[in-house]
Amino acid sequence: MDGEKLLYRITPADMEAGKGVGCTLCALLQDCVDGIVPKSSESAELDFVLKVRRERKESEASGPSPKTAPRLRIRPVDRPSLVTEYYLYTAPSDPAARDIITRPPLSRIDSTEAYQHTLARLDECIASHNNCPKPRETPLPTRVIDCMDPSKPRLLMTAGTLAPYLALSYVWGSNASHVTLESNIDKYLVGIDTSVIPRTIQDAITVTHKLGMRYLWVDAFCIIQNSTEDKNHELARMGQIYHDAYLTIVAASSAHGNAGILQDRPIPTHYATHPHLPYHCRDGRVGSISVFTDGIPDGRIQREPVDFRAWCFQERLLSPRKLIYATDALEYHCQTDFVSVNNSLKWGGYVKLNKLVFGLSDDEIRSRVAQWIDEDWGELQMEWVLTVSNYSSRALTQKTDKLVAFAGVAEQFNRLWHASAGRYVAGLWEKHLSRDLLWLRESSYQDWLDDPLHPRPQVYLAPSWSWASVEGRVRVQPPVLYSGDDVEVCDVLKCDVTLMDERQPYGRVTAGRLEIRAARVPIPSILWDDTSEQHYELVVPTEELRARITTALPQDGIVVGKFRARGTGEDSTSSQITVRREHMQSELLAVVDSTEFEDSLLTSVGRAFIAFDGPESGAPGRAWFVSIYQLNNENIIYTEGLIVPNAGYANNIDVENYADSKHVQIAA
Repeated sequence: MDGEKLLYRITPADMEAGKGVGCTLCALLQDCVDGIVPKSSESAELDFVLKVRRERKESEASGPSPKTAPRLRIRPVDRPSLVTEYYLYTAPSDPAARDIITRPPLSRIDSTEAYQHTLARLDECIASHNNCPKPRETPLPTRVIDCMDPSKPRLLMTAGTLAPYLALSYVWGSNASHVTLESNIDKYLVGIDTSVIPRTIQDAITVTHKLGMRYLWVDAFCIIQNSTEDKNHELARMGQIYHDAYLTIVAASSAHGNAGILQDRPIPTHYATHPHLPYHCRDGRVGSISVFTDGIPDGRIQREPVDFRAWCFQERLLSPRKLIYATDALEYHCQTDFVSVNNSLKWGGYVKLNKLVFGLSDDEIRSRVAQWIDEDWGELQMEWVLTVSNYSSRALTQKTDKLVAFAGVAEQFNRLWHASAGRYVAGLWEKHLSRDLLWLRESSYQDWLDDPLHPRPQVYLAPSWSWASVEGRVRVQPPVLYSGDDVEVCDVLKCDVTLMDERQPYGRVTAGRLEIRAARVPIPSILWDDTSEQHYELVVPTEELRARITTALPQDGIVVGKFRARGTGEDSTSSQITVRREHMQSELLAVVDSTEFEDSLLTSVGRAFIAFDGPESGAPGRAWFVSIYQLNNENIIYTEGLIVPNAGYANNIDVENYADSKHVQIAA
């Protein structure tokens, strides 16, 4: 029974025998002490304490979480530290279902049961979740699909009618042949032939109707795709469309528009192997519970097709309530809950916007943030860091949408920051520039990332000092890296961008200019043919090396040392480090940290960590390191800054124990 302890006594020999004839409890008890009880003690009795436990809810979340999901706890009495826990679940019709709230996975997600669960989640969210906004009467988007009769959908011009609507977030795919055009919009206003509607959109129409809703917004049909004027108008409102939606259907598992979302989900095969135990209920009945013996259920969040697309990020983040059609489950996400609709054992997390942006006016937000302390502002800055990192890892069909597809998110952050962050300039914030400029391009040296460096796009996306100018995941420096002893060592003199459309202050830009006054350091010639993030030792050539290099053949150069790769014995490899004439264009050289070099040829002057934003090599002699921040770490002074000009060269460099007294005005 839930919460009650049961003392169980058994010998190791009886456990082994019971396990052999299929006793579930014997198998679980043996797993708890396996390898600990010696053979000579097989006849000695062991005492176990068994308890079905569940922590109290710490929030309004109604679904199970790693803390609140019911668990079977097994503890040997004589070894109190040796505790084993298993998550439990049971069928909704079982007598134990009143105590055990978790369920097996839901396979038929187009069933009456699935829609009932979804409606129950929605009702509970709207009625009980203080962190979730209540639906408001807002004007419908310019056009919606009328789903009153799902077999005869039609496009509807709304004229600002007040009504709730659903929105769809999905991956178009490469074949999006049936969309609204200037040539067919009049026809679609009468009716849309379901045979031309992609399967995913057909399924979304079905879901809208079965949830008792009438209107659905889908970009492919609600925006005139060959009208530049209409696209610009509607794209500028995309963020607000998802923000105001009653519910957003996220076709997470669909790789393209014809994949659909309502297919039955396969039950993972390991569920068939889970053992069962009898459960004595409070009302005297005996039910059955299943024991999840596979560790933490679905603790790792699976990346779905929508998680690779940039537009889908904004659509999901700005929506207050989401119905997620995932590969293995039907999930409900809001500002409070992240659960499967039927309480199956599945949980995780997702980056989300601050709760204040939902349901509050700008004046109300301004009043709330006026009460914030430094910790609150720090959390908001960390939310920005995580948001940029997630978004930048995603792909765009039209690369020039880099800022446009993020505009709605930036606008919501601006509602929170207001004047404290200043103007939004191509992905950065005017009053945070000294830190925002120090973004890093995450490179492929992190095996889990699988995100190699890309050449800079041929088409202009943003100024080179903006993270939006490159492809691939970037890491904006979080504020927690900086302490009270760290100081800005540059002055931002001017920062401006030219917007393509003045009506879209968070959208596409055509030019940018940044002027700063800061200390400068010559960019080193890097004596290593690799553009992954590396720790380097900064060195300068001695007079002996300068003399010898003038007489060496250009193709030969002078061997100055060797770098030994990680490993021992036969697994260790070494590479010669050679200085050639072209390296001497720079006043400074850089060798990979731990390089063994000749003191008579090179003199160490400091250390550096250099990160590149593209696979191209640097151009010493034509660029400078510009100091932005000075950091004090255990009495070692570091300087962090940029390499300018930034046209495919290293983007970010931390320099230790090396400085230059010259100050210059830099324009890039």
